[in-house]
Amino acid sequence: MCSGPKDHVFVNFVDHGAPGLLAFPSDELYADDLIKTLKKMAVKKQFAQVRKAETLMAKISSAFIT
Repeated sequence: MCSGPKDHVFVNFVDHGAPGLLAFPSDELYADDLIKTLKKMAVKKQFAQVRKAETLMAKISSAFIT
């Protein structure tokens, strides 16, 4: 994602998956992997703030999202 220190990132996932897992037609994304990526982006100042939608994001919220 091309973003910078003034950008806000909105994360919203709806439906398909299980707790801690997002399912795509040909792949899966685990919450832990998404958290690692967002933390790396935070260190690189690739966003000012991350906002979350409801549902699966509860685990990520507990990691660091405001």
